[in-house]
Amino acid sequence: MRPFAYERAESTAAAVGRAAADPAVAFLAGGTELVAWLKEGISAPRTVLDLSRLPLDGIHRDGEMLRIGALARLADVAANPVVSAVAPALAQAIDSAASPQIRAMGTVAGNLLQRTRCPYYRSPTEAPCNKRRPGSGCAALGGDNRTAAILGANERCVATHPSDLAVALVAVEASVLVEGTDGPRVIPIEELHAPEPEDPTRETVLRSGDLITELRVARGRLAEAGCFVKIRDRAAFDFALVSAAAAVLPDGDRIGAARVALGGVAPRPWRCRRAESELVGKTVGLEQIRRAAELDLALARPLAQNGFKVELAVRAVVRAVERSWEAACR
Repeated sequence: MRPFAYERAESTAAAVGRAAADPAVAFLAGGTELVAWLKEGISAPRTVLDLSRLPLDGIHRDGEMLRIGALARLADVAANPVVSAVAPALAQAIDSAASPQIRAMGTVAGNLLQRTRCPYYRSPTEAPCNKRRPGSGCAALGGDNRTAAILGANERCVATHPSDLAVALVAVEASVLVEGTDGPRVIPIEELHAPEPEDPTRETVLRSGDLITELRVARGRLAEAGCFVKIRDRAAFDFALVSAAAAVLPDGDRIGAARVALGGVAPRPWRCRRAESELVGKTVGLEQIRRAAELDLALARPLAQNGFKVELAVRAVVRAVERSWEAACR
């Protein structure tokens, strides 16, 4: 770990200005990710700017919007009755993430900005990794690729995005409020992470100095019906091999609206628009949901060790849609 200076942010505007003026400034929130980056040599900032005293941890309903401060602790969000009522998929995703200790410290914005768990990106020894060392190649292509992406990747990088919360947020069409040098702007969660890994070092659309200040979820029956499913090697602490979030609404005995997202399969949370279109207007049944899920997974390009993810993803979508339907029909 390299030496760094420590500062404490006194206001959101001051934090944005400080980071915009010096790209070697790193924001510190819960620290569960940043400390790991420092230890593993992934990040070497000159200055760590502590945001913990900023008033950005509120959780409340504001008219037709659920607003969650960027510094809200994951455990507090999952336990909040407003979140469970308005967007239960968020609470389910958080409860399945990491350990209780990390959930007690980690923040929602920090969770969205996690970096991949690819073993070559996190390797303590030198390994070809275009994310860490641009132009060095991607060792996972011919190496350990069991957890690698099957959708939306290319030969430059096959790493997956690790956030469970991000998958649930995509399914309920949430957005983030970002404060930057040009003022505030709203970014849909689906657009937050880099759309394609043409430049593997660029993981989000955030610009220098940008600070996420709030998550926003529109209230409504669709978000209330959201469900999250996670499949992993162990029932605790592991990152997803595949996850799925779904939110469907009934129209009589048929599906009137559908939102579906996958995690653990792509460099970003993967919106299953083909499945959504196929589900609308259909009755709910195992084979119908499966056919819808298979439309998106037909795009999959598995590697030598992760072909099992295709079937796993189809089953995860089926389970998430079934559970969402049950929730919506209560």
